[in-house]
This record gives sequence, C-alpha cells and structure tokens, in this order.
Amino acid sequence: MYAPRPLALLAPNIEKATRTGSRAEGDAGQGAGGTCGGIGGATAILRLIDEIGPQMPFSDEPTCCGAARRTGRPLKARESLVTISHCPVIIEVPRGLWQHPNMIEFRTLTDDHPDLAYSPLLRGALLTMQYAQKHGSIALTKNKAFKRVFVHWAVKNFDWPGKSAEKMFRYNKVINEFDFPPLEVLHLLLISQRLGRHFKDEFRLTKRGTELAQAPGRLFAGLIPYFVFRIDHASYARFDERPFGKWDVWMNVINVEADHGTTEAALFETFYGEPQDWHTAGWREMAAFSSCVLRPLEWAGLLIETREDDVGKQVCHVFKTPLWRSALKLETDDMLRPLSVQ
Repeated sequence: MYAPRPLALLAPNIEKATRTGSRAEGDAGQGAGGTCGGIGGATAILRLIDEIGPQMPFSDEPTCCGAARRTGRPLKARESLVTISHCPVIIEVPRGLWQHPNMIEFRTLTDDHPDLAYSPLLRGALLTMQYAQKHGSIALTKNKAFKRVFVHWAVKNFDWPGKSAEKMFRYNKVINEFDFPPLEVLHLLLISQRLGRHFKDEFRLTKRGTELAQAPGRLFAGLIPYFVFRIDHASYARFDERPFGKWDVWMNVINVEADHGTTEAALFETFYGEPQDWHTAGWREMAAFSSCVLRPLEWAGLLIETREDDVGKQVCHVFKTPLWRSALKLETDDMLRPLSVQ
C-alpha cells in the first residue's frame, strides 16, 4: 500500500539524504486512538540553510527541506542530515510523484472573508507574523527554534484544535517548539515561503511577510495550498508511512462523502476497501491515512473532526467546514446534494 519516499538533495556536498532512527512517541494521551502527532523537525531547515543558503540558487522547484538542528561542523560527504541531528526532518515532496496540486483549484477570497477564521494554520501564521511585527523579531535558540517565551505565548493564543493551553500545560510546565508540532511546521512554512528569515539569533519578517501579515486572503492563497500539497506530512507524523493515493482523488471523494458528515473509518473503507479502524489490526494504515490526509486538511481549516467514545472504541466524525465550500472548486461539486432545511 505504501510507496517509497523520494528525497531530494539539499546541497552539492550531500549525495544522499536518508531517513534513519525511530520516531518518538506522540503527545501524552495520544494512543492508537488519537491523531498521530510525533515529534517533528520543522526547525530542520534552519541552521544549515543559514550556513549554506547563500550558495543555493532559489527556485520554485521543491527540495529536501530537512537539515540538522545541531550542525556545529560542516557535513561530510555521504553523511545523512538525520544522522547528525538524531531527530526527524520535514520534507517537501518532489512535484509529479504523488501530489497533483495543479488539479485542485482554490478560489480567491477577500481579506475580510468570514470563513478564513476556520483555518488554524492561517490563524497561527497571522498571529506569529503580527507578533514579530509588533516586537521587531522573535528570539531564537542556538538551534534556530523559537525560544520558550514565544512558544508559551503561541500555545496560549493559537487556540489549536486538540491542543489547548490547559491540556498542554497540564503535563508540561515548560514547552519547547518541538513539543508543539503545529508551531514547528508553521516555522518551516514561514521560512520556506520567504515570509520570514533568520538574522543572527532572531526571526524577522521579510518585506513580503510584512505585507501579508495584514492580508489574510492573500496569505491563505499562498500558504495553505503549499502546506497541503507540497509538504510530506508523513515526515512529522508518528510513523514513517504514507498512504497510497493522490490529492485530486482524495479531495474529490471527500467532497462528496463528507458533505453531510462521515467518519474516519468510513472514508478509509471508501478509498481502500478495507474496514479498518483504530481498534483493528490495520490501525497503522488508518494512522497513515489520518496523519497524511485528514489532519493536514483539518489544520488547513477545510475539515473539522470530532471524536467520541462508543462502546469501548473511539469514533472520529469528519465534516467539511464552510471554508471548504468557499475556497475549493472541485470536479465533484455538481454531485453534491443541497442541504435540507427542516
């Protein structure tokens, strides 16, 4: 069911980037029935790109965004980035392999469109950019992660689904960037989209970032398609597995199946013909589908998930948000049934 994951080269002196080591367990309380949220590596781009970035030509073609958090010395030839850091990396998927972003059309939304409020990722990006704008910068650790002062502020203000401040601080009094995966991913996105940059030990907005910090519609149009279609979501999930499929198929089918609500297990069975769930033998396949397809769409604000206990098992209900209907134009739109009004 799973295809091998291609990795692109980051720099000429690295012949091959490999994925090694095991992935750490997810947040406390997230067992087989929870969302797969392992420790990511979004700060992965950071120190190495600061050091060798000027030597790399910029282009629109995706590259491996993985780099070690800890690179106190130059990389040796044939040495894996992950071997140095002993931590996972977040990677862009080379175009044309399993993503088909050009087949999904996003409508242009105005900056004051009310449905933009449904996107946690957009909200987090705006808050981060406006924080940097207000304070001039955001302090970084020596490993190029956001310092705890900002991380704690982000946990309290992002209002992230399933990661409330009360829940996060219940088990940890001190939270680092890697303890809050949405912020780690967002940090990578802001750098890779050239909305921010690292200057010495600070994160600062670029001119483009300063402009888009006050333009939610334009920021959504650039950030969300890039996040959904160009990031390898398995690279920051708990397991190093990715489901077989293409985004144009996933989204056109979900458009119909989730129009009036469905469940995670029902969607999985629709795509793969196997009735798997978190309590069955194929729960890892369900985990790959959930973390690589459903969770990115939830973070983007296009889906919303609610979980409830049902006779000893957890059922995940999936619904399209108003933002899905406002932002997406799909081939299966003409198959949708109008909502009945009682």
